Amino acid sequence: MTTNLPIEALGVSVCVFIYSIGCLILSTLLVCLLIAYGERSKYVTLVSTFTALSTFASIVQQVHFVANWSIIRQAHFEEAMQKLLRHGIAFGGAGETWDVVLFNIQFYCYNVMTLNILFWAISLFNSSWACTFTQLGGRHHNLALSSKFFSILWPGFVVSILQVEALHHMPTLHIIVTYATIFVSLTFGSILLVLILFKYIKTRRLVAECYMDDDWWGPSENELLTDRDSKIENYGKVSSKLWSRKRSIYDRALITRFTIGFVIMAVFEVVIVFLTLHRIKSNAIMVKSGEPDLSVSNAIVESLLFLPGVSASLMAFLVFGTTKPWSNYRDLMLGDCSGGRRKMSKRMQYNSSFSDSRFAQPSGSFSKIMSRES
Repeated sequence: MTTNLPIEALGVSVCVFIYSIGCLILSTLLVCLLIAYGERSKYVTLVSTFTALSTFASIVQQVHFVANWSIIRQAHFEEAMQKLLRHGIAFGGAGETWDVVLFNIQFYCYNVMTLNILFWAISLFNSSWACTFTQLGGRHHNLALSSKFFSILWPGFVVSILQVEALHHMPTLHIIVTYATIFVSLTFGSILLVLILFKYIKTRRLVAECYMDDDWWGPSENELLTDRDSKIENYGKVSSKLWSRKRSIYDRALITRFTIGFVIMAVFEVVIVFLTLHRIKSNAIMVKSGEPDLSVSNAIVESLLFLPGVSASLMAFLVFGTTKPWSNYRDLMLGDCSGGRRKMSKRMQYNSSFSDSRFAQPSGSFSKIMSRES
């Protein structure tokens, strides 16, 4: 493949490309295993799916970037000059058609991810405070279903609105429309996260006796019962105090993972916003120079700017994909029908047979916190 990218910057671009492929593989494995374990309708699966999609779009954009470097830079220069002359601000970072399309796909995915994190936090808050605010109870399933549809449809509407030419004549409004979803989601999500953590710290058992078998990031109820039965068989009895302490450890890990995931997502979105502001500044400098920046240093910087976007897949895997043993991924990749798939099938059968008895528990208890997130 003939490349217009400066040869001095090609090494950096290749390294970024290899890193991106690795991130895509990890996020794809996470999504496949989540689906295999019957978690396809969970918030964590939606977040992981769209991180994988955004990473794939970024990889395609990187290939396009290397193959059409000078064309992309020239289109970028003309777009920045046009916006600076018309509106007094050189916002936007893409001018070439396919570059714009691939950017919009990634931007759409970022908004879907942000909204799902927000609705996940709302669902957690709804469950954790249900006993305090009784009017919150009884809406979990409707909230989850409608929020997932909204999180997929709304970003598409935002991207469509941003294509309206009239909006480009109002730079301030354009920027507000672009980042309103992200800022609102992060603001309300942060408030809800603080309230959730407050409730957990206050009670110390926010997610006690939760549906462990319905949650990817925690041990299955079957695993816990097997462990418990083994202790009964060997020692005759199990200390309920020690058992509660063990479950509390898992609860703490669950909340910790969600908190880490939210913080990482918040940092990621803030970085995206700062990169946009950096783009506006660099565009203004480029327009003043009167020609597109085709320097080696700019090519290296542009290559490195792909890293934050693809790193979302790696972060999703590290936060949500490291709670199960590597043998699960091995079985999935090797198609171990006699081993891995049978275990998954047994677990799904167990979930089905055990769920009815679980619904008999009091609706206000904290034990249902994560089961209601779907």
